[in-house]
Amino acid sequence: MLVRVPKVTNDGSGGTRFDELDVPQTETPNTQNVPSLLVSTAIAASGAVFVTVPVEVRQMQPHPAPRRQFVVVLDGEFEIGTTDGRKRSLTPGMIALMDDVETRGHTTTVRSTGPATFLAIPLED
Repeated sequence: MLVRVPKVTNDGSGGTRFDELDVPQTETPNTQNVPSLLVSTAIAASGAVFVTVPVEVRQMQPHPAPRRQFVVVLDGEFEIGTTDGRKRSLTPGMIALMDDVETRGHTTTVRSTGPATFLAIPLED
């Protein structure tokens, strides 16, 4: 089984594009008194950062990710745009890998009213 995660990445010419990260899972006993579950190997992370976009901020100009990180939407709706013109919406519970650190970056638009919050999980190199 695979978990497929959208990924914003370098397009090879300094811009960005969407790709997919496939995370393989195998059936594994995960903990005591629980049947086997589909589990991936651990991905090394260095912490967790909660980020809330205030209501007065709806559109962000192109910017690279501050570091390679998973982003998990907790509240609100975000639209991510890449330099190749593609856009994807992320709603609560969705995850994306932001891997465009050394690029012209991506745009972020908050499509919901009110504050919008995501959890950033910085990845170790």
